[in-house]
Amino acid sequence: MGVGATLHERFVYDVNGNPVSSNLSDYVILTAADMPSMEVFVFETAPAEGNPLGIKRVGEAGIVGVGAAVANAVVDALGSDADDAISMLPLNREAIASRFTPDWGMV
Repeated sequence: MGVGATLHERFVYDVNGNPVSSNLSDYVILTAADMPSMEVFVFETAPAEGNPLGIKRVGEAGIVGVGAAVANAVVDALGSDADDAISMLPLNREAIASRFTPDWGMV
């Protein structure tokens, strides 16, 4: 989910603020077949102390850092001058290339 949202998904609005991508025929979500192979690490720790059952939440909390991690990797790969160039998701090829002039200088 996090990689798909970071690299591909974009919810588009018109000039009046109305959603253009209003259903899944307009808003394409990546599938497992679209994703590269990944290695996932799960760390089990002691029970949570914040509730009497010691349970922890699971779900979408794991996607929170993906966008920032990928954006930082892109900035690192492009050099420190790119710090202000990458500030919005999705980080697709077109979004990154649009930040540069034809001679690969920063816009």
